[in-house]
Amino acid sequence: RMALRRGVRLLTAATLPLAASAAVIPVPLELRNYVVDYLRPTACPRQAPFDVPEEARMAALLANDTFPGPLIEAREGDSIEVTIVNKLLGHQVTFAWQGVEVQRAPPHAIPQQGGEFTYRLLAAKPGTFSWRAQVPVQAAAGLKGALVIRGASEAWAPEYREERIMVLADAMLRPEVCIAPDGSSTGGCEELDRLTLNGQYGDGSRRLPLPVIDVDRGHCYRFRCLGMLSAQGGRIEVSIDGHRVRVVSPSGPGEPVISFDIPADGAVDVVLCADQHPGPFSGRDFAINLNYIGRSVTKSSSAVLRYAAAPSAHPPLDAAPDLNV
Repeated sequence: RMALRRGVRLLTAATLPLAASAAVIPVPLELRNYVVDYLRPTACPRQAPFDVPEEARMAALLANDTFPGPLIEAREGDSIEVTIVNKLLGHQVTFAWQGVEVQRAPPHAIPQQGGEFTYRLLAAKPGTFSWRAQVPVQAAAGLKGALVIRGASEAWAPEYREERIMVLADAMLRPEVCIAPDGSSTGGCEELDRLTLNGQYGDGSRRLPLPVIDVDRGHCYRFRCLGMLSAQGGRIEVSIDGHRVRVVSPSGPGEPVISFDIPADGAVDVVLCADQHPGPFSGRDFAINLNYIGRSVTKSSSAVLRYAAAPSAHPPLDAAPDLNV
């Protein structure tokens, strides 16, 4: 079930129902060409190409009309069948998958303009991972997303009620100019132009409002934080005003810390409790500070952690997923 809510994906703590045996998870991915605002490629409603400012107009390659691409979820031991329908005009594609065993892959690239193939993947271990096109410029143009595999039992599950996904990716106006075929920089572009959170960059202006992640006061959340930047070797330092988080390890959440690092191409899970007391003067918004520290550049970006105006009813843990793009 898909819904739209400020461009941020939300997951319940038990998005997938518990099962006694492994399941087969079907995932359709339809690939198409789009013209988007590279700073907000998944903003809703989408602007018509001629309404996008020329200086922000990007030729994107998107799966299911989203950037980053759709979240894929499974439980440890499940099989995932990802059907790629390649309706791109001029790109053959193949994909790389983290955290899974690839049991069936195409013998050659999936052809453009109607090529189709179904990957079969085994969810071998729990964690927060990624999927992406194997050609780096295609991934930078939008063909990448998060892959979450939940364990049969997780020691820290009682520590939180729901989950939030934070996918941090670079906004790149001309990937075909900036990225060489081997994935290296061509030298004609900055290491990082802008940093997006779940497909949105914001500077607080009317045109580019800050990305928002909603929470309810008094509840704890597992934040699955995934770096999906084109440039390698950097990291994103994250802090949230007024809050400490605990980094999740195999044995459970650790000691509270003020900030944590996300690799440019890796994941970190943390538990955050919305335990502050918004008032008439302090407001309901807390700054999410994102500082990219790379090999040749350092850049800062911001988002907002927003407390709901009033407590909201939560679905039972076995309810259908509430996925927000």
